[in-house]
Amino acid sequence: IAPTFVYDCRISDAITPAHLATVATPTLVLDSAGSTDDLTGSAASVARMLPRAVHRSLPGQWHTVDDETLAAALMEFFTDDAGA
Repeated sequence: IAPTFVYDCRISDAITPAHLATVATPTLVLDSAGSTDDLTGSAASVARMLPRAVHRSLPGQWHTVDDETLAAALMEFFTDDAGA
């Protein structure tokens, strides 16, 4: 993750709860159940701040969800009224 670490940190520092509250786009926030509490907690927090967010915690390991599980979650979101 080293190549993206600085980028991720800069974006995280620039985004505020007030900014997230203005996002009108339906958003799917995913985490893997096998991730650490700080990552799953951050995903849940971001989803609560986004007005049109759906949060899903998928079975998997740290930063890893199998392709079929991820594809099913994406298909459900993009074909459901919540994602439209």
